Amino acid sequence: MEVYSVAEAKNNFPKLRRLAAQGMEFVVVDHKRAETAPVSVIATELLDRITKEDLAGLTYEWLDRPGDVITEEEVNRTWNLWNDQLKILGIGETKEEAVRSLAEDAVEYADEYFDNLDFFLNPRSERAGHYWILRGIRHCNGDLAKVIEIMGLDRLLEA
Repeated sequence: MEVYSVAEAKNNFPKLRRLAAQGMEFVVVDHKRAETAPVSVIATELLDRITKEDLAGLTYEWLDRPGDVITEEEVNRTWNLWNDQLKILGIGETKEEAVRSLAEDAVEYADEYFDNLDFFLNPRSERAGHYWILRGIRHCNGDLAKVIEIMGLDRLLEA
């Protein structure tokens, strides 16, 4: 893999961009700033493929349904939908409301995640692996219909 300094990358950027679009990856290193990590120039299409694969792996579980017995005197009145990969919950009086609630929570989480990348990408946060899923959610720009579709939540409403 070829490594370029920032100056070399600037001077060769049209070429690097064209080759990256074809699938090549280039590393750019800032030799003037020791605290700066190397970065890659890589095709967005390849990153989108990783994102799509992670989104396709999302699984859901209906934890509670209306009518489920909570105690002898209490019966559940809501649909509770759980996503284990992101550890988020959607709650609603209908399946549609629970799906929408989970999608809204996913958008909020994605916004928080990308606003605090230093924290979430820290290995001790145990959330670094959420990056690709949340990237896909973030690319929906808050459009809940798109979020529901890319997360595969629409499948839950068909059953």
